[in-house]
Amino acid sequence: MPDIIFKEKMTVALPGRPVHLLHRPGPTAGSIWVDIPSKSTVFVGDAVTVNEPPYLGQADIDAWLESLDMLREPPYDEYKVLSSRDGLVDRDEINDMARFLRKVPVRLERLEERQDLEGAAITIASELVEDFSPTIARTPVAEERLQAGLIELYQRLNPDEE
Repeated sequence: MPDIIFKEKMTVALPGRPVHLLHRPGPTAGSIWVDIPSKSTVFVGDAVTVNEPPYLGQADIDAWLESLDMLREPPYDEYKVLSSRDGLVDRDEINDMARFLRKVPVRLERLEERQDLEGAAITIASELVEDFSPTIARTPVAEERLQAGLIELYQRLNPDEE
């Protein structure tokens, strides 16, 4: 259980520099960013991944895309953006993440058309992982994570289907 709860924003007053904790759902319902205005820096967790695809099982794709839109607007368009997995990310990588996420609902529709959910997820994951650049050793793990996430997301969005 969390020790601290906030709804949209919480400010931690450090000497000479406030730090804002911002609720930014997307990768999960409880995702947050850490905004340090005095350093023009924001930590965005898994909102942007570069080398490997994110886990999608708990994702809210629409909210995630809205969060990414915020990174392209003031003040964040002038900030250093740090990802939990890939460190400093640039505007092109933020745009690439948004392009990837816009593909996901289309691919989920393809899952719906297939009888073999797992087989379809394997095919779709192998296509989607091409948007990233995992090492050769990490590619199977990245594909499996993507496959599992697609299945979980599909089942969460379609609870009446088996």
